[in-house]
Amino acid sequence: MIYDWNYHKRVQCSKEKNPPFESLKYLGGDMIAGKNKSNIFGCELEARKLISILLKFHKPNTLLFGVPGAGKTTVVKKFAQLIKNKEVPEKLRDAKVYRIKSDVIHDAYGNYIEAYKENAVNLFNDAKKHPDIILFIDKLRKRDDINGEIVNAMFRKNLRLICDTTLEDYHSCYKNDSDFQANFSYLHIKEPDAEKTKKIPAGRKPQLEDHYGITIPDGTIDQAIKFGEEFLPGRPFPEKAIHLLDEACSKAVTGKKNKLSHIDIKNAAAELIGAGFFEESDKDSSQSHFQPSKSPTACM
Repeated sequence: MIYDWNYHKRVQCSKEKNPPFESLKYLGGDMIAGKNKSNIFGCELEARKLISILLKFHKPNTLLFGVPGAGKTTVVKKFAQLIKNKEVPEKLRDAKVYRIKSDVIHDAYGNYIEAYKENAVNLFNDAKKHPDIILFIDKLRKRDDINGEIVNAMFRKNLRLICDTTLEDYHSCYKNDSDFQANFSYLHIKEPDAEKTKKIPAGRKPQLEDHYGITIPDGTIDQAIKFGEEFLPGRPFPEKAIHLLDEACSKAVTGKKNKLSHIDIKNAAAELIGAGFFEESDKDSSQSHFQPSKSPTACM
């Protein structure tokens, strides 16, 4: 039986008495067999560090930590992609990575009630029966009870975990936790600089062009990084550069354009910080100061 957090009730997922991977299939997502076919760029080094940890004899479990948006989940996606492409060492060739969102093991407020404990126990028991399975618990929160269940699972062996958490929770909860130190290797996923960030939206460029049916010149990627760095300092790379590029493409297509311009990037940044809008007549791509102008009436 599995606890369905959407309907707040226990459900029988299969007519079989002990179906294989029942909890994993119902509560998790297979990151290797999934439908995501897009290539992932810019985190090859971090993915290789993760592989190195997973191959260790002692502490092959990994806790990724860093600021939100720095790319912790992307690193695990890159790892799954390397497995799919057979670009990992032999011991990981048959690995299966299941992504478990944290809300299946605690509620929206971080409360780890008995029903959610049932899910966690089912997941760990299911995974430990299959040595090739690696569980990825996405967005692990600071909760002593679920952390205790994870530590208990570590003593059962034949179980490998990847977890990610925020930089704040790492310092306040996990950094000096003796149980986690004894079972996990820590990997800090740092926000990439602007130069490294360029590889990531550049890698997304073909997919965005295909999705929007629009041409994206290379210069507009530089503009997305520039304005992201200058006007969105509170948000991390690469998330803010990708967000700017996506927003600009959406606005350009809405305006019936077939080619993205630096003005579209500027206007996307202006909208995000609540500034004015530029007209197409502004040809000075080096101008970085937003001048308030008449902006569209907000929908109420």
